[in-house]
Parts: sequence; C-alpha cells; structure tokens
Amino acid sequence: MLCAWDAVDHLVATARRADFLVVDNPARPRFLRSEDVRSTVHQYKAWWQAPDHWRLDQTLFNGRVLSYVGVGDEWTLWRDGAVYQCGSVTVAQETQPTRGEDLIFGRPYLGPAENAQLWAWLNPALWAASCSLLVDDGYQPSSDDVGADDTIVHVLAAQSWRHDPMDSHRASKYKTMMLDDWDRDMDIGEGVNFWQLWVDMKTGFFRRITGESANGRLWDIIVDSVLINQ
Repeated sequence: MLCAWDAVDHLVATARRADFLVVDNPARPRFLRSEDVRSTVHQYKAWWQAPDHWRLDQTLFNGRVLSYVGVGDEWTLWRDGAVYQCGSVTVAQETQPTRGEDLIFGRPYLGPAENAQLWAWLNPALWAASCSLLVDDGYQPSSDDVGADDTIVHVLAAQSWRHDPMDSHRASKYKTMMLDDWDRDMDIGEGVNFWQLWVDMKTGFFRRITGESANGRLWDIIVDSVLINQ
C-alpha cells in the first residue's frame, strides 16, 4: 500500500460512493436496511500525468458536476462545465482559499501532485501511515462480491489501533501523511468506528472502502477502475 504510487507516471481512475442513513436518527439506533441506501451516488473520475497535471471530476448526489484542474502553477475550478474560479498556486498560498473547509474541489494552495494525494480512496499510503491494519485471513468473498478475486486482500483498519511513534518500516516521508489531516476529506472518518479495505495486490490501490459505524454501514466506495501508465 505504501508503494501504490511508485513509478506511476499516468493514472486514470473511476469510483462511486453510496451513503446510508443509519445515523440520521440517533434516538433510534438501528442497522442497515435496504431502504437506507440513497437513490443516487457520488461519482469520481481522476486523471494524473507526471509531473504536474491533475484533474478530478465529481458528480454529486444532486447532479452537480465539480471539477478541479491543476497544471503546473495554475489551477481552475469548474461547476457544471463553467469556470468558477482560477488562479495560481503561488497566489493561493498567500490567501489560503478553502483552508478549513470541506474538501470539495481540491486545495488551490497545493500543487497538482499534492492534490492527487489528498483523496483517501486513491491513496493507500494514507491508511498504511495513519492506521493500524489487520489482514482478514478468514474472509470468504461470495461470487458477486467486488472483492471476489484471488489478488484482493481484505483488510480492517482503525485509527484507534495506531501505534505512535510510527514503526520503522513506515518511511519518514509518510510521517505527516495522516488520514485525519484537516486538508483531507474529514467526512471519511466522521462517525466511523472502523473501515474495511479491499486492496488489489497487483497495484496496491483499492478496489473498495467501507466506513462502518456502531449502527451499521455509513458509506461504501467502490473503485471501478484504475488504469496505470496506459
């Protein structure tokens, strides 16, 4: 997982996320029921071209399409195909736009390479650096499981298991790469007791991530495709 991005010069990835309603009424805790799945999903499509080209398109639950494009020192935000805001990384570092806000578009004060690493569904090293991981050797996928593949490893992750200081095999460059950093999608950990990860051992990238709460599953991200250096 720490090596997933090594030697990746070009990447195209797509994913979709479904959210569930298990915590909408905390007075009546309950587990997931079929009617608790939202009728629409959040869709992602990401492009990376080394050394400094990054783009992420997102189709939100309400149908709005958001795009963040970074090329060198320039960035552009798009809403529904129209330019919403643009500028340079250098200037954005002075004004810090989106600092402290939810990670929706991206972070204009960070370069393309840093923006490509912000997204938890696309950066396995975040999880290896900031969580303790437990491989589920007894996991038996069913035939229709997204992880029904001999190359997929099922892993449980929780920040409460994290060791500090980090053990020696975690390279120093990952010491500041934390899943709960304010620059990232804070929603990834809100209300979550632990995560399930499906890791493709051929690439080191994810095939699926789920966030599990005390009352049931909060969200489910399925990574439909990751094309590397093609």
